[in-house]
Amino acid sequence: MKVIVIGASGTVGRAVEAALSPRHEVVAASRRGPVQVDLEDGTSLDALFQTVPDADAVVCCAASGPLVRLETVTDEKFTAGVAAKLLGQARVVDPPPRPRDRPATRALSR
Repeated sequence: MKVIVIGASGTVGRAVEAALSPRHEVVAASRRGPVQVDLEDGTSLDALFQTVPDADAVVCCAASGPLVRLETVTDEKFTAGVAAKLLGQARVVDPPPRPRDRPATRALSR
């Protein structure tokens, strides 16, 4: 299977890529690198799925935005975190339409 790993340059993403690569073709995507994507930029997700239109699965390990203490976080920083983390993840599961002859989601088998 061809699997896109978003956030592949991070700690979790590198581990996921290492675990999948022996049995799958992995496309490593991150904000920096040959295949670039930024979850805060919807057009970059569109470009990713146009660059890799034949992916069978997507694993998202990306995290962006500020890490802040809950006791001291301002509304502005909390909202920025929601936009960067939660809404970015939501954009991944709502990509451009795919060809009807391919299922949109498949489970990875071990």
